[in-house]
Amino acid sequence: SIAVGLGSDVANDAAALTQLGRVAYYNETFQDDPIVVVDDENQLTAEIIQTVPSTVTGNVLTNDDPGADGFGNPTITAVSAVIDADTTSGIVTATASGYKVETNNGVLIIDKMTGDFSYTASPGSDGHADTFNYTIQDGFLGDTASSTITVTIAAPTLVTGPAPFDA
Repeated sequence: SIAVGLGSDVANDAAALTQLGRVAYYNETFQDDPIVVVDDENQLTAEIIQTVPSTVTGNVLTNDDPGADGFGNPTITAVSAVIDADTTSGIVTATASGYKVETNNGVLIIDKMTGDFSYTASPGSDGHADTFNYTIQDGFLGDTASSTITVTIAAPTLVTGPAPFDA
């Protein structure tokens, strides 16, 4: 949960911030700082939209040619996060259908058979990038090749007005 305090008097009141922290508290394992303090009520929407995770989808195989013998089974045999200045942690979990890679910036889910992926950015991670290495297996003799995918996280877009917007 996220607690929102509105007005400059909240930002300068330690007791108010403590109470907001109690409302936003999740548990001992997942402690975070989901408190948003907005001085101007006109900025409330812009501040809240930044807490919404954004997701991008695609397929890592779109730039690959399976050749005459096709892709292997499974197609994707390994995935890892590149640890750098933006990405300080990368935990890979093998799932029944692929891999889940959790970083400090977000979560990548990749299907090991189809190459389909989804990346969900963590709130507040805009301006950062996550880079992942993955290995593709050939259908004949199991030859492998590696490549990378980089996800650059942009700030959420605040759209106002009467025009329709397709996000």
